[in-house]
Amino acid sequence: MPGGDPLEVPGAVPLSLLIQNAGDQDDRLLGASSPAGERIEVHRTRLIDGRRAMQLLPDGLVVPAGETLVLEPGATHLMLIGLRIGLVQGDTFSLTLHFAHAGDVTVPARVRRRVDAAGITPFPPIVVSDISVSLASAPPAAAPAATPST
Repeated sequence: MPGGDPLEVPGAVPLSLLIQNAGDQDDRLLGASSPAGERIEVHRTRLIDGRRAMQLLPDGLVVPAGETLVLEPGATHLMLIGLRIGLVQGDTFSLTLHFAHAGDVTVPARVRRRVDAAGITPFPPIVVSDISVSLASAPPAAAPAATPST
């Protein structure tokens, strides 16, 4: 995007969360979905020729056995694309993660700015099989503009 932030995607917001795999077998985050957007993609931010760029991970992301992954903007993260609703500070929306072994894990995601996280009681982790998901969040974002009907 000339003159713009190459990490900004119009009509999209990054999602942050923690995924812990307490098992002895790797799992794979295949993707995610939410009624808040049209689709969710798994992205990794990398340095290419000295510039940050997002790379789509179409095969998802390995969640290694015994490890915790931190997904956040500027690193590996989820991108909610095609917002269907405005994301208002303090609101929540549901986020369903699709894993190869653990299956679907639905968690509440809180709308918050990073600087406002202090003092907010986090939702308890959601545990399915060996996978635990916590601290899902997205920054506030404006509702999509209404398309005039013709």
